[in-house]
Amino acid sequence: MKCLLLAFTLLLPLHISAEEITTKNLTMSVTARIEYDTNGQVLHSEIIDNLGLKPTFIELIQTSLSHKHFEPHKVDGNPVRFLTGVRLELSITSDNNSMDVEIKDYEIFPLTKKSFYLPTPRSLVFISSKSPIRVSCIVGVDGSCTSIDVDVPVGIPRSDAIKYTKSMFSQWKFEPQQVNGIPVEGLRILTFKFNSKDLPTFENIRLPRIDQSMHKFPP
Repeated sequence: MKCLLLAFTLLLPLHISAEEITTKNLTMSVTARIEYDTNGQVLHSEIIDNLGLKPTFIELIQTSLSHKHFEPHKVDGNPVRFLTGVRLELSITSDNNSMDVEIKDYEIFPLTKKSFYLPTPRSLVFISSKSPIRVSCIVGVDGSCTSIDVDVPVGIPRSDAIKYTKSMFSQWKFEPQQVNGIPVEGLRILTFKFNSKDLPTFENIRLPRIDQSMHKFPP
């Protein structure tokens, strides 16, 4: 069994607690499920990337969220209640006695519910490109990709890359965003690179441990 490294913006150990931080300025990102109202005020929040995070630190994030006003989501120009996945970019300032967590930026998207992985085809295994493949998925109300657009950088066999990418992402399932409690279409953008280890390296999602001898992989 091998575990792929993911480009998850994390400069703190996952077992972080408020008592363990002594560095003055740190940054990290976490993913959350958040519902906010027509004014952008958070109604409910759940930190998804919470493995190893101490409850005291999660409480600090949620306290910061309670004071955060998101840009209200609008439908036909009218603000609505909105439930979505959110990647939070956090700035952490601390000293020996206290710690402050501030939300510096955020990105909204449908959360991944079920992932599906395919070994890289031979024609793509040893391809080296500094630019990643960009996948734009329109997530339908049932959580599946109703439309998949693949942006292939120069130097990668285009037809093979598109066929591979669409075959893989057609099996993914997402958690649809909700407007006033009703599932709606949303956009999820993912990027990945081919490498010589048979499987793609994703840049902005958490990957499970993967058995590379398998031809398809559980979520």
